[in-house]
Amino acid sequence: ERDGSGIVIDDEGLILTIGYLMVEAHAAEAITNDGRKIPATVIGYDHDTGFGLLKAVAPLKVRPMLFGKSSDLKVGDPVLAASFGGRDGIAPARVVSRREFAGSWEYLIDGAIYTAPAHSHWSGAALITREGKLVGVGSLIVGDATGKQEGVPGNMFVPIDRLPPILGDLIADGRA
Repeated sequence: ERDGSGIVIDDEGLILTIGYLMVEAHAAEAITNDGRKIPATVIGYDHDTGFGLLKAVAPLKVRPMLFGKSSDLKVGDPVLAASFGGRDGIAPARVVSRREFAGSWEYLIDGAIYTAPAHSHWSGAALITREGKLVGVGSLIVGDATGKQEGVPGNMFVPIDRLPPILGDLIADGRA
């Protein structure tokens, strides 16, 4: 049993998350901030990006997140990391590095987004710009977010720019 956050990305109940939360799931459910439990169907998983998709079987009654451009993020930019829990799940952060991430168990990400300070509920969390747009999906907590052996804990986010080229395949075939 695993739990984490998901990001509603369309009006039909499509939920984007980090795939390790749901990749081997036999069942899934979305729990809204007002406590409603809504069954969800596993739609797809992309091994190369780590993205996972679920679809709620009933209306979620929330507005979907609009995509920003993760390629526009620069070191020093302010962002918000937003996980489950409503306002209590939102924390300010800064982009502290943009570099490759290589996970031997999963994916290789060019231009991964590293932020600090660390958000304690990173799995599937939304990384949001000051304009309120989605630019990344939370994957990990790391001990050295800057990549300079400074010991600055933070999070690694998968850039949202990697989703549009594979989204149609994920929905249609369950994989890219």
